Amino acid sequence: MTSEISSGSWKVIAESRESGNTGMYDSNFQIDEKLFNLIVSKIDTNKIIWETPLKGQQSW
Repeated sequence: MTSEISSGSWKVIAESRESGNTGMYDSNFQIDEKLFNLIVSKIDTNKIIWETPLKGQQSW
């Protein structure tokens, strides 16, 4: 993500796929807080589009 922003992208996507248990989320459909904290420590959150396919993930 940082390389995409550095290369001129104005937004990046934090993916999780349609299943909601990959990418930003673990096999129990819970957000990977360690990964989340790493991302927000390096990238302005206004530049991130968060993919949250499951309803319960949208309120986290």
